[in-house]
Amino acid sequence: MKKKLSDKIILITGASSGIGRGIARTLFHKRYNLILTSRSIEKLNQLKDELSDFSEKIHLIACDLTNSDDIENLYKKTLDIGFVECIISNAGLGRFESIDKMSIDDWDIQINTNLRPSFLLTRLFARQMKKNKAGHLVFINSVAGKYGHSFSNSTAYVSSKYALKGFADSLRTELREYNVKVSSIYPGAINTEFWDAINVDFTRDEMLSINDLSQTILHVIEAPNSSVIEDVVVRRTAGDF
Repeated sequence: MKKKLSDKIILITGASSGIGRGIARTLFHKRYNLILTSRSIEKLNQLKDELSDFSEKIHLIACDLTNSDDIENLYKKTLDIGFVECIISNAGLGRFESIDKMSIDDWDIQINTNLRPSFLLTRLFARQMKKNKAGHLVFINSVAGKYGHSFSNSTAYVSSKYALKGFADSLRTELREYNVKVSSIYPGAINTEFWDAINVDFTRDEMLSINDLSQTILHVIEAPNSSVIEDVVVRRTAGDF
């Protein structure tokens, strides 16, 4: 007998690859209702095809998170699906260069991808969460958002992640009275496509696995009743590279 679907609707950004794709798989197997978004509807369709059971409960919405109009459109489409009780803000990128060689475009795209969408999404979806006295906002950050001194040639990336930490910390205080939970996840290096265009001097198969991180995020989402897991640093046992 198939497991009954959860009534909870979870929105995952950056769901077509990497961490977002892994989280989607994990939550699908727990039978959550999912809204998956990324710029590539083709990649989202490939993922949906993999998850054949209950696929009618997987909703795909193409969205460029650097475009505020796209985010408004995403929000309006979710209203026809139901109350989004949990958002996993996962989409992000990194471009690494020394400060004197960092282009303005590379700086802007990291701020506009790693930070700004979390504000735009929360601004819209928090309204209903406050009204319903229920909700959970999960921000996929990075150890770079806690330990910036460990990362050279990473000023834009570290700045975006530190700012995301500050955003989540302040937001948590603001939303407590409405019973809305706010969690930040700070992973170390994860073996994903993130590293494909980056020249690293350590072995990728020694990085954390997407599945292990996804299980941790599931644990955060399923914190019972009025409890909330606020901050989670996830590193490999051997520590950072």
